[in-house]
Amino acid sequence: MKAPITITLGKRFAFLAALCVFVCFGSGCGKSNGLNSQGQMSAATVIGQLQSAFKSADPLIRNDADAAVKAIQRADYPSALNALEKMRSEPHLTFEQDEIVKKATAFLRTIPADPKP
Repeated sequence: MKAPITITLGKRFAFLAALCVFVCFGSGCGKSNGLNSQGQMSAATVIGQLQSAFKSADPLIRNDADAAVKAIQRADYPSALNALEKMRSEPHLTFEQDEIVKKATAFLRTIPADPKP
């Protein structure tokens, strides 16, 4: 008759701790969520996300996204916010598109009204 394999409580704890560390650190690798090193979103990230999310959208919605992108590129943030607000009222946005519009709107609202060069 074979002797049962016994694992001490310490070994189980060490294994679970190592597994937790691996999962916690491994799950965040490669995910920047568009944030810079200071934890802030950048205009370039917002532009890229808008262009990517709306490249195959309905032409009317894509036109609004393009208008928002061009306004951000010119630093005309009030016009960009107007375009994004118009997009938010569109009932046919996908979940991803709606989330990107929300993030872009939140980002633009953090920019001072009169940015200094």
